[in-house]
Amino acid sequence: MRSLAGSSRYHDPDLVTSTARKLESLVRAAKVVYDHDVAEVERLSTALTTERDEAVATKEQAEKAAEAFKSQQALSDALKVWASACIQQAKDHKLVLAHCEEAVAEWEVATSRREEGY
Repeated sequence: MRSLAGSSRYHDPDLVTSTARKLESLVRAAKVVYDHDVAEVERLSTALTTERDEAVATKEQAEKAAEAFKSQQALSDALKVWASACIQQAKDHKLVLAHCEEAVAEWEVATSRREEGY
């Protein structure tokens, strides 16, 4: 078996230069691919950051809308209670008015009987 160190092929300057050029070409190609991959990662990172920021803003808006809805719901509930109280008060007033009308009618009957008796 022959020793590689003794081979004249590994000491050929043209072969070394040619191999170095091939290696440099491969390194340049690898750098182009690497630079492209880094640019793509940066683009995706920027896109994801933008999406995250939009999602956070949307979440904050939804939370504000939910709070506003809760406030409106509470106000609506309070208005329903108030309206029920007003309705009950109107019914009570109607009942009092009916009693008053009944009392007036009785008074008018009593007054007319007194006048007839005089």
